Amino acid sequence: MPYLILVLALFVSHLTQAQNIKLYPEDSVFVDINGGRVYLLHQVKHKQTLYSMKNFYQIKLADLYYCNPGLSKRSLKVGEKLRIPISAKAILRNKPRPYIDSNYVKVYYQVKANETLWRVARKHFNMPVELLQNRNQLSSAVLYEGQRLQVGWFSLKGVSDSLSKHTGLDGALAEENRKWRKKYEMGLMRGKTEKMEEGRACWPKYEQLSQQTNGLYVLYDGAQTGDVILIENPMIERRIYAKVLGPVPDTPFARGSIVMLSPISAQALGILDAQAYVKIRKLVK
Repeated sequence: MPYLILVLALFVSHLTQAQNIKLYPEDSVFVDINGGRVYLLHQVKHKQTLYSMKNFYQIKLADLYYCNPGLSKRSLKVGEKLRIPISAKAILRNKPRPYIDSNYVKVYYQVKANETLWRVARKHFNMPVELLQNRNQLSSAVLYEGQRLQVGWFSLKGVSDSLSKHTGLDGALAEENRKWRKKYEMGLMRGKTEKMEEGRACWPKYEQLSQQTNGLYVLYDGAQTGDVILIENPMIERRIYAKVLGPVPDTPFARGSIVMLSPISAQALGILDAQAYVKIRKLVK
């Protein structure tokens, strides 16, 4: 019976966290485009948590940390704006039919310096120029910096489960992971061979490794600084490519570990504990 009560309590807590994120039709929701990726700008309100954002926007915490440097090591501040990586499909380009005001909120984009109407419409949001121009009642195609344009609508219920596949390593971390993988594969093409090592990994769960580790980085003795290694969490068969920033520090916490992971690397690998067993592949001549 106590176990059942605990399970029910956790379930209710999960539902409460998911419901902490609330949008209203009169809200102004803004999005930004950076590197071809869509980010919703979320202003933190009272009692909102990272887990409620995770559930509402269908993203992974690793994605959230990656897009907001330093966030994983401090609590949320009411009023601060977070960059939420979302699927472009979560923004409805055409007015939903039947349209009910209580179901959607308008989405706006703030024009940057030297941007054209064509770039905003076609390049950023893949929509007809005429549609964007008519929606915002623009008398000409000339835009100015800071101009607010409505680009679509967003559901007050958040991002649907069907779009969750666009997050995680397929989202904000994907570009960096591809970059390190390309460098690793280039080494193989140039005649280097793989050597495998396995052992304990650790990561600074409660303190930051450095200001430069908000990405797929590690400290590792078995390779040179700047090299790329392949790391696998065999428990869930998840792999990432990461860049070596230096050797494992000689500290009581790290002693005995073959690699120290950055917080983002650990989360991308699905490692929750401060220490875990991993497999590593590195390139040797």
